[in-house]
Amino acid sequence: MFERITEETFDEIFPLLEAAFPVTELRIREEQKKLLRETCYRLYGVRKNGMFAAVFAAWEIDDFLYIEHFAVKEEYRNGGYGGSLLDLFLEEKGKAMVLEVEVPEDEMTERRVGFYERHGLVYNEYPYLQPPMRKGQDLLPLRFMTKPAAIEEKTYERYKKRIYEVVYKYKSEEEEALNMKYCFGIDIGGTTVKIGLVAENGEIVTRWEVPTRKGSDPTGLLEDVKASLEACMAERKIGQADILGIGMAAPGPVTADGVLHGCVNIGWGDVDLDDLAEEVIGISPVRLGNDARVAALGEAAYGAGKGAKSMLMLTLGTGVGGGVVLDGHILMGSSGVAGEIGHMTIDPYETETCGCGKTGCLEQYASATGMVRAAEKFLQEKTDDSVLRQLKQVTAKDLWDAAKDGDKLANEITDFVCDRLGAAIANATYLVDTETVVIGGGVCAAGKFLLDKIENAYNAKVFAHSRNKRFALAELGNDAGIRGAAALILQDAE
Repeated sequence: MFERITEETFDEIFPLLEAAFPVTELRIREEQKKLLRETCYRLYGVRKNGMFAAVFAAWEIDDFLYIEHFAVKEEYRNGGYGGSLLDLFLEEKGKAMVLEVEVPEDEMTERRVGFYERHGLVYNEYPYLQPPMRKGQDLLPLRFMTKPAAIEEKTYERYKKRIYEVVYKYKSEEEEALNMKYCFGIDIGGTTVKIGLVAENGEIVTRWEVPTRKGSDPTGLLEDVKASLEACMAERKIGQADILGIGMAAPGPVTADGVLHGCVNIGWGDVDLDDLAEEVIGISPVRLGNDARVAALGEAAYGAGKGAKSMLMLTLGTGVGGGVVLDGHILMGSSGVAGEIGHMTIDPYETETCGCGKTGCLEQYASATGMVRAAEKFLQEKTDDSVLRQLKQVTAKDLWDAAKDGDKLANEITDFVCDRLGAAIANATYLVDTETVVIGGGVCAAGKFLLDKIENAYNAKVFAHSRNKRFALAELGNDAGIRGAAALILQDAE
C-alpha cells in the first residue's frame, strides 16, 4: 500500500506537495522542486483509484518513526482518510511515532491538531523546538505530537537529539568546530595572491593577500604562500589532518595533468605547478586550474550559476576571460584552452593584432580596453554629438554611463560591442549549449542594462528554440577565484 517515491514517480506527487506547501514565485518553486526531488528517497506515497492521494516523508530512527510534510489530496481530506493511513503505517512499522506540527497555532493548526488527536497523536508537554535551517527551507518552530502521547523527558530528549542528527544533519557549534574540515583557496594574480581558508560547506572563514613574488621560478612565491598558510593554521589551531587540500588558480592555460603552460605577467614558463606546490608547501592534494575557469567554477558552485547543470561564464575586464562548467566540473580540453572565449575569432577581417598575437579576437572589442578602442574609432569616424567628446580620455565606465543616460553615439558603440558578444555566445552555444550564461568582471558594473543588451544580441544570433537561456550577472566579485579554487578540492571530498 505504501509506495516509495522514486525519480520516475516524483512528478506525479509534486502537485500534491505543492498544494500543501504553496509557493508563488517561480524561481523558489523550482528550487523547492529540485530540493524535494533530490531527497525523494525518503518520501512515501499512497495511491487511490490509480492516482496518488497522499504523500509524506518518513524516517525510521532507532525505535521510532519521524514524519513530516504530510499531504492529502483535497477530495480525501474528510472522513479520517489521512489518520487511517498514519495508523496503518505505524502498525506496519511497529514503532512509536513522532509527528511535526508547526506553530504559531492558528485556526488551521488547531483543526489539524484535533484531527491527529482523534488518532491518538497528542502534543507532548515539552517546549517548542527551533530546528536548524535546512537548505531551501524556511522552518517555523516545531512542536512534536507523539504516539504514545505520554513520554518521559529523557525519551523526548533522545528523540529530539536523534531527529536533529538524522533529519537536520545538525551538530552543536562545539561539535561542528571539532569535526570541521577545511581547504585553502588560492588565486594567484600579477600583483597579489588572494588566499582564503574555506570550510567544507564552501563558506570563506577568513581571507587575506600576500604580494606576488615574480621571477622565472615559482618556488619563491610558493614559499611565501606556505609561510602564510602555516601562520593561519597556527592562529586558528587547525592541524594538517583538518586540511582537505589546496585549490589554486593561475593566470595561464592549465591542462588536466596540473601543468601550467606559461604565466607571462609573473614570468613563469611551463611548470608542473600542482606537484611543485605539494612539494614546497607540504599539503596535498593540490588542484590547479586557470584563473578564469576557476572563477567560473566558483560562480557555478556558490554564485549566479548555483543550481544550474551547465554554465558559461564571460569575464569582461582588462581582457575577456571565459570558462565552461558542466555537471560541477570545469571543461578543460586537451590543451587547457576550452572556454577561452576571449580569443574566439569574431572578425576575420580585423587588421590590428590582439595581445595573443592573433587578429579579430572577441577581446579586441569586448574587454574594457577593446571598448575604449571601439569608442575612439567611432568618435573619429562619426560626427554625432556625444558627451564622450567632452572627455580627455574615455573609459569603459564612461561609455556605459553615457549609454545608460541615453547618449545616442554611446548606445551605438555599446550595441556594436554587444553584437560581438552575442555572436560569440551564440557560437559557444552551438558547441556546449549551457543552461546559464554568467557575465562577470569590472565591466558588469553596468548591471542589467549591459546584461539586457548582451541577451538581446545573443537572441538575434541564435536558433529560436535556443533563446530560453538564463543570463545573469556574477555575484561573488573578488571572492570567485578563492571559492572556485576551494571547489576544486571540495568537489572531490563530496
